[in-house]
Amino acid sequence: MPVAAELDAAPRERRIRLIRDGIGSGAAAHEHRLLRAARPALPLLNWVGQFARPIMKVPRLGWITSDPVVARTLLNDPAHLTLLSEGGVGHLWAQILGDWVYELFDGPGHHELRTRSKELFTERSSAAFVEHAWGRDWPRRARRSRRASRSTSPNCRASWSGGW
Repeated sequence: MPVAAELDAAPRERRIRLIRDGIGSGAAAHEHRLLRAARPALPLLNWVGQFARPIMKVPRLGWITSDPVVARTLLNDPAHLTLLSEGGVGHLWAQILGDWVYELFDGPGHHELRTRSKELFTERSSAAFVEHAWGRDWPRRARRSRRASRSTSPNCRASWSGGW
């Protein structure tokens, strides 16, 4: 059951700027370029989404919302929404790995998976993973990598994927 704080929208939301967010070297520009590289229409969809209060139908795309209460209500309605339906993430993974994946995305199998994997996504386990991958001196190495990316050519800078 969600707590009240999860159901309320942030008091002041950042307005997405369709063009200007992709310019510069800040975190918003990096995120914008990363999303655009993965799915070219995603920055546009995010921009349109900020006007979808509480919910809006986009022709040939479907329904979008930026209201956290509406989103949580829809996502927690198993009678009308399932990850296994066509286009859902369970359906997509099943096409790649086989029908056994359906057990992981619904019912008792999904509950067991979430229960067994919840410790993977804690602050402590994330910090241990980063330390294992980067070493004990990862903050210093991250700063050095960030400085190096600023002093290289724009093409090299665009390929850097750090976000600290």
